[in-house]
Amino acid sequence: MRIEPWVFLLLLLPVQAILGQPVWNVPIGDFVGSLDISADGSYVVASSLYIEAGVGRICLFDKNGTVVWDYIANFPISTAISASGKHIVVGVRSEGIFYLSREGELIWSYRFGDFYFDVQISSDGNSVAVSTSSGNVYYFNGEGKKLWSYRFSSWFIPISMSSDGSLVAVGGSYEVMLLSRLGEILWNSEVDCEVQKISISPDGTYIMATSGNSIYFLDSRGEILWSSEVEGEILSIAFSSDGNSVAVTSILKEGSENKGVVSFYNSYGELLWSYDIGSWAVVSISSDDPMEIML
Repeated sequence: MRIEPWVFLLLLLPVQAILGQPVWNVPIGDFVGSLDISADGSYVVASSLYIEAGVGRICLFDKNGTVVWDYIANFPISTAISASGKHIVVGVRSEGIFYLSREGELIWSYRFGDFYFDVQISSDGNSVAVSTSSGNVYYFNGEGKKLWSYRFSSWFIPISMSSDGSLVAVGGSYEVMLLSRLGEILWNSEVDCEVQKISISPDGTYIMATSGNSIYFLDSRGEILWSSEVEGEILSIAFSSDGNSVAVTSILKEGSENKGVVSFYNSYGELLWSYDIGSWAVVSISSDDPMEIML
């Protein structure tokens, strides 16, 4: 089955209502690997893959869905954008990371000895965190200087950074860890899974970790507040700006077809709404009012 190559920007009304009406959609590849939206919803960066050609694409959109710039790249895996949309960081397979301006100009890059896996950027663009396939986590400043690195026992570990860059959440094998901006492990907490996705709220109050169809919701001390399961396999997760809501996308089989769903929870684990998006999707949430969810 061919996955439909669409990116949807969904404008969300108050969470009590039925939400999720597409504002625009743009085809950018066979499937979207990652995306991020600026805090005010003015810019969206996304990466995608063209399967037959074996190449990837990185695009920056404005709030109207117009392409500001796009590049063909060797299998981009993750993208992140600063709060203002002024700076963008992209990880490209074994080529490393690229720190770009809003205009698409390369400011600096860093090449790793192994495959890059996940990338995060602070709201001001002055901090960048990266994880690699061998379990290394790196922390850079906005000029591209590596401030520290840490080697974990797990491979392909997901990471997430607080808005100010002071905290980095790391998902490992049956554990969640929180690091300071100095590279110190503040705590680790056991979870009953191999963590595949992780997200920290912008202020560092909450952390959400997922594996398969399971969700674990932790506080800033590493205590699990609640856990839940969704239908299908979780593809991506994102916090709202105040940390009081989370969006989760998942995909499940219905006969011979794949069904994609985005679900919206509050911080108590209550499902507020869900929306059938048809197929594969990743999610990011803006912080302005009304909120926008990018799929």
